[in-house]
Amino acid sequence: MNISLLDKMIVAAGVCFCVLVYFWFWQTPSTMANGVEIKSPNKTQYYSLFEDRVLNIVGPLGMTQIEIKDGQARFLSSPCKSQICVLAGWLKQSGQISVCLPNAVSLQVLGDEQYDAINF
Repeated sequence: MNISLLDKMIVAAGVCFCVLVYFWFWQTPSTMANGVEIKSPNKTQYYSLFEDRVLNIVGPLGMTQIEIKDGQARFLSSPCKSQICVLAGWLKQSGQISVCLPNAVSLQVLGDEQYDAINF
């Protein structure tokens, strides 16, 4: 069975089409983040990402510190044992979230709406 030049061109066009469709539908552009939402057991607070500050948030285990600097936010310190929230590092894209479950404090970056799954 011989593969002709036309067969090769059709296969190449199909591969190119699949790559283009992938980038068109599945790659999400990073969206501009403009604020953060911080939830604790007592309240929900909103802050701008454009004002540098260190926040002290009280949770069931004690004080959690959240730092907002240069358009990004992170858990600076937390009284939990695992420190997963601190190890998550800086969050700067809209939709990113980090949670300290033992201390019941969450940090979510806000901005333009972005989908992380296919919606019906």
